[in-house]
Amino acid sequence: MSNANDHKEKDWWDKCNIIIKVLIPLVIAYVGYSFNSSIKKKDINFGMITVAVEILKENPDDSKNKELRQWAMTIIDNLSEVKLPKKAKDELKTTALPDTIYFRSGSTIYFGPQEYWKQEDWKSGVNRYHENKKEKEKKP
Repeated sequence: MSNANDHKEKDWWDKCNIIIKVLIPLVIAYVGYSFNSSIKKKDINFGMITVAVEILKENPDDSKNKELRQWAMTIIDNLSEVKLPKKAKDELKTTALPDTIYFRSGSTIYFGPQEYWKQEDWKSGVNRYHENKKEKEKKP
């Protein structure tokens, strides 16, 4: 009788062993797929944010398509982890985003070369940056 019980237990363990051998590769494949999908999504988001930043670098006075600038700000707001403050959105409607971004401390972000950030006023720093850029472009 004990042989019959041992045989039944072996059958149960054998079935569990087969199920585990099938499930482990499936779980590994799912985790790998999820990880890869996450990376691809972040790459796509980064690409979209890059396009949006390039649009916002254009001079808004030269731009005939104000809706495109609005779209770019929406893309940045939706895809980046840090949302644009309303004041920054309002300023970006009339001011181009500078070419270079510098980070100061914490979450405070300054745009343009550091030499323009002696004052704390964001808009005056951006304006100085663009005035200097226009002067450099005029010089042969």
